[in-house]
Amino acid sequence: MPQAKLTSNIYHDLSASELLHALEHAGRAPSLDLIRVCMTRRGELTPELLELLARPPDENWADNDPRWYAQIHAGHLLIYYREPRAIPIIMHLLRDPQNENLVEWFAVKLASYGLGILPEAKRLLNDTHAPDYPRMVMTDLLAQVVAEFPTERARVLEILRGALPRLDANGALVIPPPRPEKPNIVWSAIATQLAVLGDLSSRAQIEALYRGKWIDEAFMGDQSEYLTRLLNPQPLQSHAFNIIETYENLQPTLRADSEWDAEKKSLLKQQLHDLNAPSSASDSVLISNEISLPHDTTDTQASVSAVSDKPIASDSQIVKRAQPKIGRNDPCYCGSGRKYKHCHGKN
Repeated sequence: MPQAKLTSNIYHDLSASELLHALEHAGRAPSLDLIRVCMTRRGELTPELLELLARPPDENWADNDPRWYAQIHAGHLLIYYREPRAIPIIMHLLRDPQNENLVEWFAVKLASYGLGILPEAKRLLNDTHAPDYPRMVMTDLLAQVVAEFPTERARVLEILRGALPRLDANGALVIPPPRPEKPNIVWSAIATQLAVLGDLSSRAQIEALYRGKWIDEAFMGDQSEYLTRLLNPQPLQSHAFNIIETYENLQPTLRADSEWDAEKKSLLKQQLHDLNAPSSASDSVLISNEISLPHDTTDTQASVSAVSDKPIASDSQIVKRAQPKIGRNDPCYCGSGRKYKHCHGKN
């Protein structure tokens, strides 16, 4: 494991409990100095980080409460540590439809575990009771394992092929019950990664899936496009998880979010002024009570952690999200290095 860069900063002399408190309240993008110190304190921090990762957020937290992001920071550090006890916790979280955002933050980064992640990735990929989305992302994870650890290629190909319907002696697909709807997006994602990996052994299975209309052509096109990709595989690009780079890339999004929040506040004030201008004094009071401007806060981290596109709600109907979502300008969860809006979020 690479060693964290040691720098002189205010976090070096903090106890483990003080570091965890700082991390919990750091908001969306913690100080890089805080992350660097946490990287060097694995032995002290791991037990509490595991507990923090498994602990569900409190639905009564305000929408801009920085603690919404604590679970994400705990997961990132545990993945950096290659802590094996974090794997079943993360996989359990990914199966919960309420945690879709955690799929976006964690899934492909789990490739850093190499061989250690394959059993759990296989289990989730084949779990028909799990949501389709995390099962689809498991195919990206498995391809990234091959990119980072080429020696695991054979194991990964076996897992991917095994998750597709098998062929009987006559070359017909054996569709396991309960029979899914067509097209099947999980099988489409698997077929795409097998083509990317240039796996000729699965060609008969995938061509049978195309003939049976099981493949969603939005993934990689029609059968001829599949063959083109299969027969002309491109070199795999490794995007190994770099925790410091991850948080460096989040810093500009905080500035953008802060600017957007300021612009929204200015617009709301102008709208309030325009509405009040022609009104009587009593009407002005009524309008002022109906439109709530964002509250100023002295907690900078909490302020910039708020989701910038959240709807404005009345006091009687506060809109809360279950988990923090990945930002449009955040690095894509797949590790491509592109912004989310230009990668998996472009649709």
